[in-house]
Amino acid sequence: MTITENSTFTFRQAGHEDAQGIAAVHVRSWQIAYKGLINQDYLDSLDIEARAVSWQESLSNPNNPCITLIALENNKVVGFLTIGPSRNDVFTDDVELYAIYIDPDYFGKGLGSGLFKKCHARILKHGTSGMFVNVLTDNLRGRDFYERMGAKSVANSEFSTKIHRKSYQEIIYYWPSLSDIKL
Repeated sequence: MTITENSTFTFRQAGHEDAQGIAAVHVRSWQIAYKGLINQDYLDSLDIEARAVSWQESLSNPNNPCITLIALENNKVVGFLTIGPSRNDVFTDDVELYAIYIDPDYFGKGLGSGLFKKCHARILKHGTSGMFVNVLTDNLRGRDFYERMGAKSVANSEFSTKIHRKSYQEIIYYWPSLSDIKL
């Protein structure tokens, strides 16, 4: 099933009551999507309850400048997307896509594109020119998705990031203009 006008998927902004569902998608997605890319011991150690506490704190914080949108099917969180102010010294006036994760049972069903469509108007409210995302260089599924959504990899933008005491390479994907996002 893919998203159509008759789909049972709904989209809305997340609240603190969604923390458990977001955490479950977050952990499950990491464990499947990053298998073979990130240390397996770390992936196996990911804990939904601990992640739910972190999401609860983030979503309850009135000073949190980020927006998290969720995709639901039958009131169950099946995907989410988080955008917020740039944490990058180069793309200071752009929105940063912090996260987009889909429950692995829903990979390839159009939820990522659906979340992008729903967040587009919210991005426009930020009054920015563009948007960027950091993605693991070896994450070919993610890179392909961002390219299909209109992003271009930024030349010479590779950098090293640490995940559980191990270094991984990331690259920046960029939409210079919000009109570059393929909806």
